[in-house]
Amino acid sequence: FGSKEELLFAVLEFSIDRQLEAVTQAMESRHAGATEDRRQDDIADAIVASRAWSNAAPMGWNWAALALELRLSALRNPAIRKRLAEVQRENRDKVARLIEQETRRRGIRLRLSAEDFADITGAALDGLGQLGSIDEEDADRYHALAEKLFVLMAEVVVEPEDEPPGLQSD
Repeated sequence: FGSKEELLFAVLEFSIDRQLEAVTQAMESRHAGATEDRRQDDIADAIVASRAWSNAAPMGWNWAALALELRLSALRNPAIRKRLAEVQRENRDKVARLIEQETRRRGIRLRLSAEDFADITGAALDGLGQLGSIDEEDADRYHALAEKLFVLMAEVVVEPEDEPPGLQSD
């Protein structure tokens, strides 16, 4: 690697791909035993996805320090800033594709675009990871909140079957 940032970009790409693969495999395994109650399935899927995402993170919650280092470098260097923005968009698109795949497979509609869903969830997970890395005494609480975030998002972003499409954004 030519620089510390190049190494961080490689780790970031490896991490997101590994986490997405873990969630995909977890959802495929989980869906094989889905029940008739879709709301319960949504919550159970969210818990399984959260755990797969967290367990597949190569550095666990320690990624926060490296991510912050990369972001600080990007704020100081326009070339790194441009590259990080591109990488973040690519990663958002990867997550959005997984979200779209899951919504199609399950026959559900979202209240917002898959891209917006990915951005909101990603930002919240980044923030919780940073808080958990800084406050080691309360780290377990932040880790639990990350799982609750997946459940909360599953509960609020899926349109009920009897509700017409409404909040979807472009």
